[in-house]
Amino acid sequence: MLCQTLKENDFLSSPYATWPEVECLWSPPASDIYIRCNEVHVWRIPLDLPISQVNSFEQTLCFDELSKANRYYSCVDRQRYKASRGSLRKILSKYIGSEPSEIQFAYSSSGKPSLSSGLNSESLCFNMSHSNQYALCAITLNRSIGIDVEYLRPAPDMLSIAKRYFASDEYETILSLSPDIREQAFYTLWTLKEAYLKATGEGIRGLGNIEVKFSQIESIVSVIDNKNNLKEDCWTTHRFTPANNYAAGLTVKGKDDLVFKFYNIEQL
Repeated sequence: MLCQTLKENDFLSSPYATWPEVECLWSPPASDIYIRCNEVHVWRIPLDLPISQVNSFEQTLCFDELSKANRYYSCVDRQRYKASRGSLRKILSKYIGSEPSEIQFAYSSSGKPSLSSGLNSESLCFNMSHSNQYALCAITLNRSIGIDVEYLRPAPDMLSIAKRYFASDEYETILSLSPDIREQAFYTLWTLKEAYLKATGEGIRGLGNIEVKFSQIESIVSVIDNKNNLKEDCWTTHRFTPANNYAAGLTVKGKDDLVFKFYNIEQL
């Protein structure tokens, strides 16, 4: 169940006051990137880049990535996909000391990417999400991680989507909100749920099988299944705002003192 204060008047007058949010101060990275075992690095990636930069990224992509890019009908979507994959390779190369074009990926049965074991970098875990003009990449060590970002675009079928994919209490909460805050609440909840499912590897098909509960003391999300059974409670989940009109969720395995750092790829 969502924390009951979501339905109280203080929530309606001061939206999301009770929803755990981590403050993100985007900063340039150090010249030599180093990640500690208790750190989570989040990279913000603009996708509408000059054509010359996209062409440069294109030279680093593999055949499968280029083939997928060419399947996009829109030229804008093709360019954004190339920018996201090229940026991902550039970021990862700084951590593992490899050329971007030499990076190879492996994929789980649900499609979750990881670095190929041949790169001797099994400890580096990452996840990526993109929406409209931005992508986000989250990186950590030896921890499952998931991230999701959504552009807050009008969604006429929002309630039908919520009814299909959200738990019943979550849907009722969305339905009870006034229209001016319903959209942001929908995207906030969506990104938190999808980030969790990406971290666990369950995939989007599990959206309706979990329900988010917020702790008011810790920024922790507990998850129960559709039979009201508490699932393994060892995940830290935060929401944050990567840019105006965007919502994002981040889930990482563990409850220890994690340190979150937010970087702009422009300074990389």
